[in-house]
Amino acid sequence: MSNMREVSLRPAGRHDAEHLFEWRRLDDVDQWMFSEPPTLFDAHVKWLESQLERTDRWLWIIEVEGNPVGLVTLAASDDPGKLDLGIYVADAASRGVGMQALTELLSLARSQRMGDCVRADVFADNARAINLYERIGFVKVAPLLNDRVKRGVVRAVIRFEKDLGDGKAPSNSGVR
Repeated sequence: MSNMREVSLRPAGRHDAEHLFEWRRLDDVDQWMFSEPPTLFDAHVKWLESQLERTDRWLWIIEVEGNPVGLVTLAASDDPGKLDLGIYVADAASRGVGMQALTELLSLARSQRMGDCVRADVFADNARAINLYERIGFVKVAPLLNDRVKRGVVRAVIRFEKDLGDGKAPSNSGVR
């Protein structure tokens, strides 16, 4: 019998603001994020609404058996055909959820011809994320030259990329 749980993605909406606000403020999430967590709920809602209106950025809620547990995003990069990836899973008991969510996301990005390549920037000390990306077939491209300061500590950043393999031009198909 498999212990795999049903993981799915659904488009994020304004109604997800409270979950996103709380998750982003969790220490287990924040330590791996480049930006600081939101401090004011109203400002967070305005940020979310602005993101949902963009045609070059897509946000999905990760659900496990219908319960929201995290967020995955894609954004069109300044590099043509490349998509920037962001993901976090806020549920501490969610081992394996990231892999399932990213597998579904990559399939969606490929089928919707959203771009040619997905890339992710990761703190070099984030062993869990590095392992996840490598297991899914992302390739370490290079350490980035612009280290980031997080919680007063300078941390190296590594870039990973995964070719979507269809060779098609990117399309902003309105997938949200």
